[in-house]
Amino acid sequence: MDKIFFKKIELWLALLLLIFGLIGTIFFGWIVRDAATNKAEVSTLGKMALEMALIPTNLGTIIKNGLEFSDKKIVQKNTQILDRKNDGNYTKVDKNFNDDGILLVSAYSKEHSVSVVYLYDLLKNKIIWQWVPNPAEIIKATPSLKTAQEKGELPAEQTEISFRSQHPYLLKDGSIIITSGEGPLAKINACGKLVWSVDRQFHHSIEGDGTNLFVPLVSDKNKGNVIGGYGLFKDDGYARVSMDGKIIEEESVISILKRNGYEGLIFGQGARGDRIHLNDVEPILKDDGYVRAGDVMFSSRNLSTVFLYRPTTDKIIWLKTGPWLSQHDIDYLGNGRFSIFGNDVDSLAGDFLERMNSNIYVYDMKNDSITKPYGDVFHANKFLSPTQGLLRILNNSDAFVEMNEAGELYRISHDKIRWKFVSSISNLEIGALHWSRYFNRNELKLDWMNNDDCSHK
Repeated sequence: MDKIFFKKIELWLALLLLIFGLIGTIFFGWIVRDAATNKAEVSTLGKMALEMALIPTNLGTIIKNGLEFSDKKIVQKNTQILDRKNDGNYTKVDKNFNDDGILLVSAYSKEHSVSVVYLYDLLKNKIIWQWVPNPAEIIKATPSLKTAQEKGELPAEQTEISFRSQHPYLLKDGSIIITSGEGPLAKINACGKLVWSVDRQFHHSIEGDGTNLFVPLVSDKNKGNVIGGYGLFKDDGYARVSMDGKIIEEESVISILKRNGYEGLIFGQGARGDRIHLNDVEPILKDDGYVRAGDVMFSSRNLSTVFLYRPTTDKIIWLKTGPWLSQHDIDYLGNGRFSIFGNDVDSLAGDFLERMNSNIYVYDMKNDSITKPYGDVFHANKFLSPTQGLLRILNNSDAFVEMNEAGELYRISHDKIRWKFVSSISNLEIGALHWSRYFNRNELKLDWMNNDDCSHK
């Protein structure tokens, strides 16, 4: 064996092998690039090259997420099922506090093998309604997804195992509006049947003003420019969508910032392909002396920036970068005050900032002040949500928060946890959460449940 491994070879042969190796590498790279950029006409050789190029990525995913047994076979672990010990869905921590609220939860269901949406009555401590989306129906009703499926190029987030039922928005008739997290906007009726699908790449939050929906999307406004569409920068924007699924108007966030003199935020820092990463768009619903009905709030995660925009005058009324980092979910509290969920992590900062937990910030535009009223609770309980997170400050000044990576919902006061909620699968597993909502009981009219002709109740 030693004679084989340590046998001397001629220099000319080694150089020849090196040259052929370089030529082969260049040829392989050209095939992969051609297949990736001309997907409409991919050859068999190109498809094989793409599969080979994905081997390191797929192997890395398996190493990161692990393996599990399913139907007596070893398969890649379902990342929507989290290993968490739990005592059931709802755990009261403050025994002296009773909550009569209702949660609208989006969570992965092992029973249905998809992310479902359900209403959970905290007073009754049980699910009172459930929607089970059908990703296959959405694909069939969405031309771009149907074509992608026929070509074998369907994005992973459209498959049942990865579909997220992102940030469900409940309508008065029991219908919900959802996205897959990165795909079409879809309306599903109270019985879980698809009503319509809007064929665009929507993502993150879904909010409304009672008449229209406000949803982030990948904008085509600057497509073809150096910053446009799918070029150097992904151009995030938002759309105003009617309740019957028609896009009324849309706008580019990059264009809004540029028109208002904030080019430095876009181009004055190190370039990232996902420069804006818009994760929340919310309309202001009424005038109060500080804001006007029709104003729109924005949260740009990758700029660590929130701002208030007035479409009627095309003006940014105020804009604030930090002290939050990679923040999510800006809400208006009234009287010139805004709440922001600060994820407070950034891969570029590492441990330099010494921020070991996320936080809730309250910004007051009257005096340009910032406070962290729940800082002690976040710090004491090491609440950390690196890439997502939601909050709602409630009428008694408690806060409802979603810690996505942990798969946990909390109600907290300024100094304690009131309760904890997970979407329990077993006493060792929970379902991943995808942006839930808290409602005071008087905010919901559930008369539509009495007209139920669904079989799933």
